[in-house]
Amino acid sequence: MSIEGNAAVIAGLRAMAELAEANGDLTYAKTCREAATTIDSQFDANQYTTSGIYGDHEYYITAKNPTWNPEAEKRPDATSFMVYYPWNVRNANEMHILESLDDTNVYTASYTSCLGRYPKDKYTPSESIEDGGWPLCEAYADFARWQSGVDSLAIENYVFKDAPSWTTFASLLPERVDANGNPRWNSPLLWSHAMYILAVKSYAENKPYGLAPSSPPKVTTTFRVHYDVGWGNNITIRGSIPQLNNWQAPRKACTWTEGNIWVYETTGIPEGAEFEWKPLINDELWSVGDNYKGIGGQTMVEYPEFEKIPGVEVTPTPVTPSPSPSPSPTPTPPGFEAVPMIIGLLAVAYLIKRRK
Repeated sequence: MSIEGNAAVIAGLRAMAELAEANGDLTYAKTCREAATTIDSQFDANQYTTSGIYGDHEYYITAKNPTWNPEAEKRPDATSFMVYYPWNVRNANEMHILESLDDTNVYTASYTSCLGRYPKDKYTPSESIEDGGWPLCEAYADFARWQSGVDSLAIENYVFKDAPSWTTFASLLPERVDANGNPRWNSPLLWSHAMYILAVKSYAENKPYGLAPSSPPKVTTTFRVHYDVGWGNNITIRGSIPQLNNWQAPRKACTWTEGNIWVYETTGIPEGAEFEWKPLINDELWSVGDNYKGIGGQTMVEYPEFEKIPGVEVTPTPVTPSPSPSPSPTPTPPGFEAVPMIIGLLAVAYLIKRRK
């Protein structure tokens, strides 16, 4: 599979995991994240070369062991920058991205800053190698240059200088330009226009707009059960999600801490995931009453009650009521604000630039 294809699969699996979590299907979310992690762990080994035939020989390649064209295993490819934007599989300042940027001069148009798809590209009107570039490819590379710090003005120049210079007399962006930046093929190309809109929006907000979900940072979910179970006994918990064994054994054992507080911590529950749980004594006696509600990434503090069982002396820990918090003052709503109406993407970008 090509480099942007692999990156898109990882991004798609992460997006599916977020959708599953939002709908309470944590089992499917876990399956998607595990698949994304597996592909991600093999990504650089399959998509990066240190012995290519162009530039400094260290860059992301089109594909590993391609069946359609052996050259694809040795050449740099502009779609490698999609690994950062929009698929968000690698950070813009990671070494492999920076090394790939170093080799873009090999396949950039001679007299305009427009990157081609890859060296010796024959996907042209003449079906032969032509000097020129693709506005799309330049946009992907410029997002990486901008966010990596290689060129802090890359997106600004793309929006105000480069892309407008590649348009037709009707201000339409093509698929390809020639060595001088003149439209060469397929005008308009909606994909080129869509990328320009994303670039303008990103410049306006001073951050990349439309990035795919990243691998989420792990958060800690903590359970604190206040109960004196007596010497030789313990507290365990079970819950309604796979990370808590779906109410089944084996249980999650808590650790005793001073004050007869039994604590269990896990980073396996996604942030914001809702679930139910309950503590048990010796993984046999369930606490009485309704299930407790939990949310991933938060700390659950409970003072449960248990029925007496033979051979187990239990004493509930007294609850010290917490003081009621003082109400926060209600902020005064802001007044009405004027909303300017701006016609045309370039006009939007121009006004934004004037305000900076």
